[in-house]
Amino acid sequence: MKNKIFGGMAVLIIATVAMFNMNIGLKSSKLSDISLANVEALALDEDPIQPKCPDPYDVPDHYIIVTTTSLTTTTNAKGEISFKDIVKGGYEKNKTVAVIICEYNCDGVQSGSCCKQSDVRVDIY
Repeated sequence: MKNKIFGGMAVLIIATVAMFNMNIGLKSSKLSDISLANVEALALDEDPIQPKCPDPYDVPDHYIIVTTTSLTTTTNAKGEISFKDIVKGGYEKNKTVAVIICEYNCDGVQSGSCCKQSDVRVDIY
């Protein structure tokens, strides 16, 4: 009789340990599912509507706008004129000259377009 009780208790203890291990396995599986969901979310684009430009320095949803300005300025003693940190030489020294300045900026806004930063510049004519 003692052997039957002892055997029954052993089966009960083994079943309890097995259920406990199974419960721990299910909890870690849920944690793995959550971890997988987080990894997938990080892999996705944060803003899927925003287009990806080929160059990471390009500006999405913008395009180049050219602003043209005509002005008269005086050259310096080296025959140079300057505009916004741009210096252009080759003019007569200390003379008044008429110039045209073209500024290329990513100021235009249009969904789906990409403004190339390499096209942003100032030309002096």
